[in-house]
Amino acid sequence: YGDCEVDIKLTHSDEHKFHIIVPLNGHADITSRASQFTLHPGSAWIFTTPEATNTTFHDSNCFRNINICLSYDALKDYLANEFDLPITRTIKFQKNPVRVNPDFRFLLDYTRWLTTRIDSDVSSMLVSSTHLTKHIHDTLLGLLISTLDNNFREQYCSRNDKIASPVYVRQ
Repeated sequence: YGDCEVDIKLTHSDEHKFHIIVPLNGHADITSRASQFTLHPGSAWIFTTPEATNTTFHDSNCFRNINICLSYDALKDYLANEFDLPITRTIKFQKNPVRVNPDFRFLLDYTRWLTTRIDSDVSSMLVSSTHLTKHIHDTLLGLLISTLDNNFREQYCSRNDKIASPVYVRQ
Protein backbone atom coordinates (compact mmCIF):
# COMPACT_ATOMS: atom_id res chain seq x y z
CA TYR A 1 0.00 0.00 0.00
CA GLY A 2 2.96 2.35 0.21
CA ASP A 3 3.93 4.78 2.97
CA CYS A 4 0.52 5.52 4.43
CA GLU A 5 -2.01 4.12 6.81
CA VAL A 6 -4.86 2.25 5.21
CA ASP A 7 -8.16 1.13 6.67
CA ILE A 8 -9.90 -1.60 4.72
CA LYS A 9 -13.42 -2.73 5.52
CA LEU A 10 -14.63 -5.96 3.95
CA THR A 11 -18.25 -5.80 2.90
CA HIS A 12 -20.68 -8.55 2.08
CA SER A 13 -19.85 -10.57 -1.02
CA ASP A 14 -22.17 -13.09 -2.63
CA GLU A 15 -19.20 -15.16 -3.70
CA HIS A 16 -17.77 -17.55 -1.14
CA LYS A 17 -13.99 -17.15 -1.33
CA PHE A 18 -10.95 -18.12 0.71
CA HIS A 19 -8.44 -15.35 1.37
CA ILE A 20 -4.92 -15.91 2.66
CA ILE A 21 -3.04 -12.82 3.82
CA VAL A 22 0.70 -13.18 4.44
CA PRO A 23 2.53 -10.04 5.65
CA LEU A 24 5.95 -9.36 4.14
CA ASN A 25 6.72 -6.00 5.87
CA GLY A 26 5.05 -4.04 8.64
CA HIS A 27 1.97 -5.25 10.45
CA ALA A 28 -1.81 -5.04 10.30
CA ASP A 29 -4.13 -4.69 13.28
CA ILE A 30 -7.21 -6.70 12.43
CA THR A 31 -10.65 -6.72 14.00
CA SER A 32 -12.86 -9.52 12.75
CA ARG A 33 -16.17 -10.04 14.49
CA ALA A 34 -15.34 -10.54 18.18
CA SER A 35 -11.59 -11.17 17.78
CA GLN A 36 -8.70 -8.72 17.50
CA PHE A 37 -5.10 -9.56 16.61
CA THR A 38 -2.02 -8.20 14.90
CA LEU A 39 -0.69 -9.88 11.78
CA HIS A 40 3.13 -9.81 11.53
CA PRO A 41 5.62 -11.24 9.02
CA GLY A 42 6.09 -14.96 9.68
CA SER A 43 2.36 -15.48 10.12
CA ALA A 44 -0.66 -15.83 7.87
CA TRP A 45 -4.40 -15.41 8.26
CA ILE A 46 -6.93 -17.50 6.36
CA PHE A 47 -10.52 -16.32 6.24
CA THR A 48 -13.58 -16.69 4.08
CA THR A 49 -16.08 -14.21 2.77
CA PRO A 50 -18.92 -13.98 3.91
CA GLU A 51 -17.56 -15.12 7.31
CA ALA A 52 -15.31 -12.04 7.64
CA THR A 53 -17.72 -9.36 6.46
CA ASN A 54 -17.16 -7.27 9.61
CA THR A 55 -13.37 -7.18 9.34
CA THR A 56 -11.26 -4.02 9.52
CA PHE A 57 -7.56 -3.82 8.67
CA HIS A 58 -5.56 -0.94 10.10
CA ASP A 59 -2.21 -1.16 8.36
CA SER A 60 1.08 0.28 9.55
CA ASN A 61 3.39 2.28 7.34
CA CYS A 62 5.01 0.18 4.62
CA PHE A 63 2.68 -2.79 5.13
CA ARG A 64 3.25 -5.20 2.24
CA ASN A 65 1.55 -8.56 1.90
CA ILE A 66 0.69 -11.42 -0.36
CA ASN A 67 -3.05 -11.92 -0.70
CA ILE A 68 -4.18 -15.19 -2.25
CA CYS A 69 -7.86 -15.47 -3.11
CA LEU A 70 -9.40 -18.80 -4.14
CA SER A 71 -12.96 -19.88 -4.82
CA TYR A 72 -14.59 -21.95 -2.06
CA ASP A 73 -16.59 -23.89 -4.66
CA ALA A 74 -13.44 -24.66 -6.65
CA LEU A 75 -11.78 -26.03 -3.50
CA LYS A 76 -14.86 -28.10 -2.70
CA ASP A 77 -14.96 -29.46 -6.28
CA TYR A 78 -11.23 -30.22 -6.15
CA LEU A 79 -11.64 -32.25 -2.93
CA ALA A 80 -14.71 -34.04 -4.29
CA ASN A 81 -12.69 -35.04 -7.35
CA GLU A 82 -9.69 -36.13 -5.24
CA PHE A 83 -11.80 -38.22 -2.86
CA ASP A 84 -14.24 -39.33 -5.56
CA LEU A 85 -17.01 -38.41 -3.10
CA PRO A 86 -19.30 -35.41 -2.71
CA ILE A 87 -18.12 -32.97 -0.04
CA THR A 88 -21.05 -32.43 2.30
CA ARG A 89 -19.36 -30.77 5.29
CA THR A 90 -18.00 -27.23 5.39
CA ILE A 91 -14.29 -26.75 4.70
CA LYS A 92 -12.88 -24.97 7.76
CA PHE A 93 -9.46 -23.46 8.36
CA GLN A 94 -8.09 -22.21 11.67
CA LYS A 95 -9.64 -18.81 12.43
CA ASN A 96 -6.62 -17.23 14.16
CA PRO A 97 -3.34 -16.35 12.43
CA VAL A 98 -0.99 -19.28 11.85
CA ARG A 99 2.82 -19.44 11.77
CA VAL A 100 4.34 -19.81 8.33
CA ASN A 101 6.00 -23.24 8.43
CA PRO A 102 8.36 -24.67 5.74
CA ASP A 103 5.48 -26.45 3.97
CA PHE A 104 3.44 -23.28 3.80
CA ARG A 105 6.54 -21.40 2.62
CA PHE A 106 6.53 -23.72 -0.43
CA LEU A 107 2.97 -22.55 -1.26
CA LEU A 108 4.11 -18.93 -0.96
CA ASP A 109 7.22 -19.50 -3.09
CA TYR A 110 5.13 -21.25 -5.75
CA THR A 111 2.63 -18.37 -5.75
CA ARG A 112 5.40 -15.77 -6.02
CA TRP A 113 7.05 -17.67 -8.85
CA LEU A 114 3.75 -17.91 -10.73
CA THR A 115 2.85 -14.25 -10.36
CA THR A 116 6.35 -13.11 -11.32
CA ARG A 117 6.38 -15.40 -14.34
CA ILE A 118 2.91 -14.38 -15.50
CA ASP A 119 3.61 -10.66 -14.95
CA SER A 120 6.83 -10.86 -16.95
CA ASP A 121 5.25 -12.56 -19.97
CA VAL A 122 1.49 -12.16 -20.31
CA SER A 123 1.56 -14.16 -23.56
CA SER A 124 3.16 -17.07 -21.71
CA MET A 125 1.83 -20.55 -22.30
CA LEU A 126 1.13 -20.66 -18.52
CA VAL A 127 -1.63 -18.11 -19.08
CA SER A 128 -2.88 -19.07 -22.53
CA SER A 129 -3.22 -22.84 -22.07
CA THR A 130 -6.47 -23.87 -20.38
CA HIS A 131 -5.01 -27.29 -19.72
CA LEU A 132 -1.94 -25.87 -17.94
CA THR A 133 -3.86 -23.28 -15.93
CA LYS A 134 -6.16 -26.03 -14.62
CA HIS A 135 -3.14 -28.01 -13.39
CA ILE A 136 -1.58 -24.89 -11.84
CA HIS A 137 -4.87 -24.09 -10.09
CA ASP A 138 -5.21 -27.69 -8.83
CA THR A 139 -1.63 -27.57 -7.52
CA LEU A 140 -2.45 -24.39 -5.58
CA LEU A 141 -5.57 -26.02 -4.11
CA GLY A 142 -3.65 -29.17 -3.15
CA LEU A 143 -0.93 -27.10 -1.49
CA LEU A 144 -3.55 -25.09 0.38
CA ILE A 145 -5.22 -28.22 1.78
CA SER A 146 -1.96 -29.99 2.63
CA THR A 147 -0.01 -27.08 4.16
CA LEU A 148 -2.61 -25.25 6.27
CA ASP A 149 -4.50 -26.65 9.25
CA ASN A 150 -8.05 -27.54 8.18
CA ASN A 151 -10.65 -30.23 8.71
CA PHE A 152 -9.72 -32.13 5.49
CA ARG A 153 -5.91 -32.04 5.81
CA GLU A 154 -5.41 -35.39 7.54
CA GLN A 155 -7.72 -37.22 5.16
CA TYR A 156 -6.14 -35.54 2.11
CA CYS A 157 -2.53 -36.15 3.19
CA SER A 158 -3.15 -39.76 4.25
CA ARG A 159 -4.21 -40.57 0.70
CA ASN A 160 -0.58 -40.01 -0.33
CA ASP A 161 0.57 -42.86 1.92
CA LYS A 162 -1.04 -45.47 -0.30
CA ILE A 163 1.06 -47.34 -2.83
CA ALA A 164 0.12 -46.31 -6.35
CA SER A 165 0.70 -49.68 -8.03
CA PRO A 166 -2.01 -52.35 -8.21
CA VAL A 167 -1.85 -55.39 -5.90
CA TYR A 168 -0.72 -57.80 -8.64
CA VAL A 169 2.21 -55.53 -9.57
CA ARG A 170 3.34 -55.29 -5.91
CA GLN A 171 3.17 -59.10 -5.54
